[in-house]
Amino acid sequence: MRKVRELLRLYIEKGISARQGAKIVGIGKTAASQYVSGFKASGITLASLEAMSDTELLTILNLKKESENIRYKELLQFFPQYEKELKRTGVTLQLLWEEYCQTHLDGYGYSQFCHHYYLWRKARKVSMHVDHKAGDKMYVDFTGEKLSYTNPETGEIIPCEVFVSVLGSSQLSYIEAVPSQMKADWIAVNQSTLRFYGGGHSGHRSGLFEISSNKGRQL
Repeated sequence: MRKVRELLRLYIEKGISARQGAKIVGIGKTAASQYVSGFKASGITLASLEAMSDTELLTILNLKKESENIRYKELLQFFPQYEKELKRTGVTLQLLWEEYCQTHLDGYGYSQFCHHYYLWRKARKVSMHVDHKAGDKMYVDFTGEKLSYTNPETGEIIPCEVFVSVLGSSQLSYIEAVPSQMKADWIAVNQSTLRFYGGGHSGHRSGLFEISSNKGRQL
């Protein structure tokens, strides 16, 4: 939303077009045009825009302009159920869109389907910006679905767990496949992660990172 606010400021104060503003702030031309059109249709001023929360602004720019669109109203009714479905393993927006198309032959294309869903979700959810100090926190977890790889010599399909780590400040990531989520593999993969980041040495406990895991494990 910081980019959207900057786009609108450039449009209001300097008369820069949506296309030009999209290049400056780094967002898509189509999205930029929709934001500017939504702003013009809303009648709000720059002062009121700056006083609004991200959720309020997003609602005005993206949902209000669709309020009289019957096709959009029909799509909107599905979003609460889609939100629940997406929490299930293996369910993607691609699958939900394909199901939607089966009953709505004149429905939205995939890109606009996703665009409207993401806007709806953003408008519903409250988010908070978190400042991270460099080297302060390392977030770790296993992915939800078990994957597998093929042994190139034997052709054997080997199941594995996928470990993911990311540094809060830089977003530098480390990903590794391990045999299981058991304690031995958990400790070994965290040691590999710390060595990759330069935060620890084999045989020594690192004091550079606070490790946060959704699984509640502590090192």
